[in-house]
Amino acid sequence: MSDPRIVCPHCSTPIKLTDTMVAPLIARTREQFERQFARKAAEFSKRESNIRKMRDALANPTHTKSTGPRMLCGE
Repeated sequence: MSDPRIVCPHCSTPIKLTDTMVAPLIARTREQFERQFARKAAEFSKRESNIRKMRDALANPTHTKSTGPRMLCGE
């Protein structure tokens, strides 16, 4: 397999990409991806927490309009 090459935009000379040349680009791209992933994971966690709180609030209502015992029709 041949080494990857890029072409100079000014003189059109092919330039062989070595691991030494590509390593900083890969590292920078990886860091950007990890930061973006961490930000999205935090947003997802916050959204999930809010959904749990809403679900719990709907399942266990603590506020009622009536302060006394409820009377059923016919009692």
